[in-house]
Amino acid sequence: MNAGSDPVVIVSAARTAIGSFNGALSTVPVHDLGTTVIKEVLQRAKVAPEEVSEVIFGHVLAAGCGQNPTRQASVGAGIPYSVPAWSCQMICGSGLKAVCLAAQSIAIGDSSIVVAGGMENMSKVSAEVPTILLSHGACPAEEHRKRLSLNPCLNGYSLFSRLHEKSYVKNSLSAR
Repeated sequence: MNAGSDPVVIVSAARTAIGSFNGALSTVPVHDLGTTVIKEVLQRAKVAPEEVSEVIFGHVLAAGCGQNPTRQASVGAGIPYSVPAWSCQMICGSGLKAVCLAAQSIAIGDSSIVVAGGMENMSKVSAEVPTILLSHGACPAEEHRKRLSLNPCLNGYSLFSRLHEKSYVKNSLSAR
């Protein structure tokens, strides 16, 4: 942003309920959760869906969600099809990265009102069946989140645990 330009501000925030694997939200598509949140932030901010110029959501576990779940959520919230809606993937940092990308989009003048955040439904994470095993008669289903290293995979640490640990050490921080 140039000195003297208007600042980029967050005018509304909301989140969905937190569920558990195979729990009460296990039948709710992630785009429905996103739609609910988008409607709520627009209502709180007193912004009409037609005023939105871009939608950016962090969304990592897209298997089984259909094409562009962010678009599905935005259209479900009444935002016109003509408004760009897309997702970024940075695992735990996706929602925050979406907010940063929204601020950049506004700061450089590409957008004026951006809905940004993140959406996942860990209660409804799909299972994968590796097709190569099907030809041999075996059919072990593996949770999608495990294959994407969201669960501990290396010596009991997930990739994120390792990155967080390195960050704490590098910056002389304590987790306590």
